[in-house]
Amino acid sequence: MTREKKSRPASDGTAYDYLSCMAYNDSDHSSKSLSNQSIFSNIPNELRVLKQWICWGFERVANRTKLAKVPYTPGTFSKASATNPDTWRTYDEAIASVATRNFDGIGFVLTEHDSYVFVDFDVAPEADGLSAHQIALGEALGSYSELSPSGKGAHVIVKGKLPPGSRNRNGTVEIYDCARYMTMTGNSFGNPHIIDNQPVIDRIVSELGKGQTLSGHIDLNAPQTEDDRALWDRALQAKNGGRFGLLWNGQWQALHPSQSEADYDLCEMLAFSCRNDPCFEQIVRLFRLSGLGQRSKASRDDYVMGTALRAVRKVAEKREQQRRYMNSPEYQATVAALIAAANSAALKT
Repeated sequence: MTREKKSRPASDGTAYDYLSCMAYNDSDHSSKSLSNQSIFSNIPNELRVLKQWICWGFERVANRTKLAKVPYTPGTFSKASATNPDTWRTYDEAIASVATRNFDGIGFVLTEHDSYVFVDFDVAPEADGLSAHQIALGEALGSYSELSPSGKGAHVIVKGKLPPGSRNRNGTVEIYDCARYMTMTGNSFGNPHIIDNQPVIDRIVSELGKGQTLSGHIDLNAPQTEDDRALWDRALQAKNGGRFGLLWNGQWQALHPSQSEADYDLCEMLAFSCRNDPCFEQIVRLFRLSGLGQRSKASRDDYVMGTALRAVRKVAEKREQQRRYMNSPEYQATVAALIAAANSAALKT
């Protein structure tokens, strides 16, 4: 049964009561409501005019207990990439694809060329809603906010920049500014505009950096723990070593639609092949020794270091996801069942 909507909270345009603003839209939070495309018109026009849109669909992914939001190129059933502009489309194309191709929603891709920062407030598994601290941060940001696709969490989009190598996540708070896409629901509340607020962004980054259980931590000063040849050999002998060899030799055309995506792929494979925390300088140096690193664009420090940084961030996130999965009750129960079955079989013999 749908509850009666409350009157939209009054505001002076600078401060918003997160609890009452969220309550205003709480009857429209399910992903099914996204099929009503008029709600997307709440998304600020400054985002809608950019060609940085994708669609996404819920799918089951290995080593994930929750359904993943898999990105797709609007107008197709091809996977999209947050690092490949060739897979992005216009807002209108994304909206049309949700209606005609049965996707679950739309998303906006964050890049190093724009000034947007995405703050994601998730609800803890044991909680009924956002924490008091999350609400305080949302009110302090004071920028355009939406309910998440689940209707339980909140997203805030604000203008600013993250310091290089900063941590992106601590428990139920995440923050990103490039190489990611953010789901957009249009189920907005509070300030309808995106504002600049670097001081609060810096505050959030500082708080995340103090966490001890933070995922996606990147140490840009991590020491080199093995020589280049050992790292290169491990990458070549991996399951995707064939692809690595082609990219290392500069043969990207059959693997990626653009060389920029190939550059990122090679950097990610190098970072993933590190036994310990990837040495940022080593990844950059090895990339520039490869065939892909010989084009003029690779002489630009901003391009190469930005690409390597995104790759190192992604590897850190993947390793954290794997760690969390291996510590999950589901995984522990599976291991216990396998051990019990093996012991039972041994006793029978």
